[in-house]
Amino acid sequence: MLSNVVRYGARAITQVASGPPGLPVSVQEIAEQQGTSAKYLEQIPKALKVGGLVRAIRGNQGGYVLARPSESSTLKDLYETLVGSARHCKQVQLRPDFVQVVLMQWF
Repeated sequence: MLSNVVRYGARAITQVASGPPGLPVSVQEIAEQQGTSAKYLEQIPKALKVGGLVRAIRGNQGGYVLARPSESSTLKDLYETLVGSARHCKQVQLRPDFVQVVLMQWF
């Protein structure tokens, strides 16, 4: 079973990846989509940024965008960024359609 931080992280990066390329998604938008508080989620995108999965866009219309093509990020990358070692995870691409299916099956 995955921790809440991994579940919320997977949903957050899926939301960022599903939007128009280069259009930032704010923590507030992610929180509204997930039905939780922005305060609770604000550390997840910061961790994803440190892990090189997203980058921050500053300013009034700022937020987060993918740092690299979704095809080059894996579920293992996400897990290791948010939790640590993921020796037992498969190298599965983080395509939005796939992550949605995984989330529906796991949760």
